[in-house]
Amino acid sequence: MNDAEFDDAPKQRSRLVTVARGVDIECGTPARHLVPNPILLTVRSPIVQVPAAAALISLLGVRRTLAGCVLPGWQTDRMDLPADSHVHSEWSWDTDLGAMDATCARAVALGLPAVAFTEHVDFTPFRAGDLAEKFGHLVTDGILTASELDVEGYLESVEKCRAKYPDLRILTGMEVGQPHRHAGEIADLLAQGTFDRMIGSLHCIPDGDEYAEPWELFPHYPADAAFRQYLAEIPRMVAESDVFDVLGHIDYPVRFWPEALGPFDPNVFEDELRHALRALAAGERALEINTRRPLDATILAWWREEGGQRVTFGSDAHLPEALGAGFAEAAAMAEAHGFRPDTKPENPWALTNKRRAGQPLLAVTIHDRSPGN
Repeated sequence: MNDAEFDDAPKQRSRLVTVARGVDIECGTPARHLVPNPILLTVRSPIVQVPAAAALISLLGVRRTLAGCVLPGWQTDRMDLPADSHVHSEWSWDTDLGAMDATCARAVALGLPAVAFTEHVDFTPFRAGDLAEKFGHLVTDGILTASELDVEGYLESVEKCRAKYPDLRILTGMEVGQPHRHAGEIADLLAQGTFDRMIGSLHCIPDGDEYAEPWELFPHYPADAAFRQYLAEIPRMVAESDVFDVLGHIDYPVRFWPEALGPFDPNVFEDELRHALRALAAGERALEINTRRPLDATILAWWREEGGQRVTFGSDAHLPEALGAGFAEAAAMAEAHGFRPDTKPENPWALTNKRRAGQPLLAVTIHDRSPGN
């Protein structure tokens, strides 16, 4: 039996109740899931007895699951999720399964307050590696040159979605790779429209006369050396470009960390990570909590210690189904480190020393709607 504890309030205010094995969940999303194992759930008072017909609530997806599901005979409080500020659609050159309209529909179904379509803008030619097979039309002599964003078509698509989903805040944006190396090209794009959210990302770093992504570097260089080179480039990017207000996925190379090295340990790179975070904070940028690979809480703690004031949340979704993935856990982690939502939900969360009195970081309230109650 798994222990799943969702309340950091004093234990006398809560008690454990059992969720039964083999019970179906009916979800707002088109899927039915079967409870694989019984779990234990701690709920805040007033305490209610969970009947045998209960539902799966996983430790790693409690808020997302509760927000999207109708439990037989039960109703749950909807948990507020942050805006997804890093989303891709069919307008990104590498997103063949992206769909802006379907992504907006999913955002509404999940209860997200806002989404930012930050389409890829990659002016740096880089070694194609394994991407050559899929994107051969963009590759010449082993070097991939991404297609340019169709700003007019993209903005027209955004306006159509804003009209179709008036209750969803839809932001325009770009995710710009290596912005410090392409000021002129980026300025030309910005002149073509209004962009609400600008993410600066480091996707590739110099390797001799070429540029390469981490997954292309790791087979040829020690991973620790490549990661340190990556981190050393971030302060230069901040110093040489003011076009972006959010740094995307500071741990990007960790997605491709060689299994032979064992789990990634941020403490091995504490000095380099702190240096990058310190430069980012001095540049008054926000740090993205990218949930494509959960950000290590240690890095977020260092961000606060180095003067970081704001965070955003990004699923980095390249298809609608990935939207908002891991946001409940990311939001709880951000709250635990003192970050709180802005009055405008599309804005970054800001650091505050205040904590709502008696407010647990993770709480589940279940209302008994079964017959006879």
